[in-house]
Amino acid sequence: MWGFFHISRASIEHTLPKKENRPRKGRTPPAMQQVLHKIWSHTIQPMLSRPRRLQVAALCYRQTQDGQTQHSQTPHSQKQDGQSQDGQSQDRPAGEREVLLITSRDTGRWVLPKGWPMAGKTSAESAAQEAWEEAGVRRGRFEDMPLGRYQYDKRLDNGTLEPLETLVYGLEVIEILDEFPEMHQRTRRWMPAKEAAGLVDEPQLRDLLSRF
Repeated sequence: MWGFFHISRASIEHTLPKKENRPRKGRTPPAMQQVLHKIWSHTIQPMLSRPRRLQVAALCYRQTQDGQTQHSQTPHSQKQDGQSQDGQSQDRPAGEREVLLITSRDTGRWVLPKGWPMAGKTSAESAAQEAWEEAGVRRGRFEDMPLGRYQYDKRLDNGTLEPLETLVYGLEVIEILDEFPEMHQRTRRWMPAKEAAGLVDEPQLRDLLSRF
C-alpha cells in the first residue's frame, strides 16, 4: 500500500529564510536538503528495497453431494438444528465446491488460514498445520504445488506496514473438528468460492478464489 504526501506552498514559504537571507536561486537550502534526505533514507528507500517476507496459506475446500456436505463427523462436530457448529446450513446444491474462510484475530476480516513457514516442514505441510491451528482441519489431502500467490501489507503492532507474499496451497478437507487451538479467537465459515471472493480484501486472492 502506497501513501502520498503533499506540502503546501504556504508551508514551504514559512520554512524558507527571509528573502534577504535566501540562498541564490536554484539551490535547495541546507535545512531542506536534510529534511528531504531523512525522508528518503528513513521512509522511501526502505519501502522500495525491502523484500517481501514469505507466508503460506491453506485454501481448504470440500465437495457437496446430493445437497449435503461431505466430511467426516466426530463427537465434536455434530449437527445442531440443521446446522453445523461453524454456523452454516448443511444444505447446498449437489456437487458444489465450498471453501473455508476464517476471521483474522486483529481486525475480524475474512482470510485464509495462514502463517510463517515452519522448520522441518515443507511449505504445503506448514499451510496444513495452520489450517489445523486456526480452522480445526484435522485431516486432509494437500497439494505440494501452490495454486497461486498473493501480496498484501501486514500492519504490525507498532503501526508500520510489512510487505508480505503468500503462497496458497489447496487442502481438501477430510475431517474437521469444532475444538482446535484458536477456536475462541476466530470465526469460520464454509461458502462457495465466488462468495468468498467477494469477502476477502486482497485483489490477487479475490482473483484466485473467483477462478477456483
